[in-house]
Amino acid sequence: MIAALLVAGDFSDVLGRRPVLMFALGLSVLSAVCFLGESGLPLLFVGRLLSGFSAGLLSGAATVAVLELAPPQLHGWAAFAVTCALPETVTRRTPRPPLRPQGMVVPQQTRGASASTWKR
Repeated sequence: MIAALLVAGDFSDVLGRRPVLMFALGLSVLSAVCFLGESGLPLLFVGRLLSGFSAGLLSGAATVAVLELAPPQLHGWAAFAVTCALPETVTRRTPRPPLRPQGMVVPQQTRGASASTWKR
């Protein structure tokens, strides 16, 4: 991700925001295909590389796009306002459980898909 920001961080200034965002989304899809079709470490490394490059391109171009689309008087608050407008996807529990690192956990709903890779 850092390499993408350093190498291609200004691509959206030259090519435009939309083409860079679309390319980054395409890299993200290719990354997912690599992870889904993984048959060993090489494809996982390629998927991870594509994922990181996609994230770098998306974070750079999307941040600038949000700032540019915001009214001038709200530039300082643009990212904050977008974040505040997002719906919460987690239901808060009361009382709040203690916050602790959980380590490596595979969610129950994905264990079936992951089990085949553990047997290799």
